[in-house]
Amino acid sequence: MKILKAMTKLFSKKSEKKGANKSEKESSAEVESFMTAVYYEQTEDVERYLARGLDINSKNEYGNTALMYAAKRGYTRMIDRLISSGADVNLQNEKGMAALTYAAMQGHGWTVDKLLAAGADADIRDNEGKTPLMYAANNGYTKVVNILVGAKCDVNAQDKSGFTALISAAKEGHKETVKALLDAGAEVNTQNNSGFSALMQAARGGYRSTIELLLAAGADVNIQNKDGFTALMQATKDGYKETVEMLLKAGADAGLKNKDGFTALSYASKGRRKECEKLLEPLTPKDEQLETDKE
Repeated sequence: MKILKAMTKLFSKKSEKKGANKSEKESSAEVESFMTAVYYEQTEDVERYLARGLDINSKNEYGNTALMYAAKRGYTRMIDRLISSGADVNLQNEKGMAALTYAAMQGHGWTVDKLLAAGADADIRDNEGKTPLMYAANNGYTKVVNILVGAKCDVNAQDKSGFTALISAAKEGHKETVKALLDAGAEVNTQNNSGFSALMQAARGGYRSTIELLLAAGADVNIQNKDGFTALMQATKDGYKETVEMLLKAGADAGLKNKDGFTALSYASKGRRKECEKLLEPLTPKDEQLETDKE
């Protein structure tokens, strides 16, 4: 009799566990279907799920919510509906991304506006320490940058690699975005963890219009990264003659050496950048020219 009771109890527990797993699976499938409806802006289906009392802040296996999908797609009406139904605007997924992060990354200005008005944290950070402003700046979405600046976000925040919004925008040559950030008070000479400043990043790409803005804002033309590279060396290495000329006119020191003992002229010679060599030779100390000849 005791054995029978024990077996009955055991099978009862297994049955309960199986039922819970089934319920869990159905619930997960329902959440995915709801999010799919949001992603494709299937309003009637969304309303049906909401009427059933589905948790508006449910997350899928990646930690995404319905609001995140709507923000990524820029569905302003859907966002209004989800927020009015209690969607949490500051929830984050497994990567630390929030609805505002996705909206800023995609350049959805109206969506960013709505999320901020609903209480979204303008400085929310993902797992890499990046803010919505950094994503908008990196992609050149000046309108979104201005909206976030208007919401008093930190324009000088740095991610885990030391990048600021300004360094990111300069790296991609987004002139208008760089101007907007400088106007908002972005620090022009901040360096990332590798020692690269906004000017150095712009020089690597030969973005002269961006360089001009940065120089006018007081960028240090002779700042060096952790390996001793300068903006002039970067521009020379990639053969950007006009950029080299611009930097020299701004006071770039052709005699500076990096940690390997190379000057800008060294890179011009090694890379056979003849036009850059002609610009650099008269401005490089004679002893450094001799060292270059030996290489």
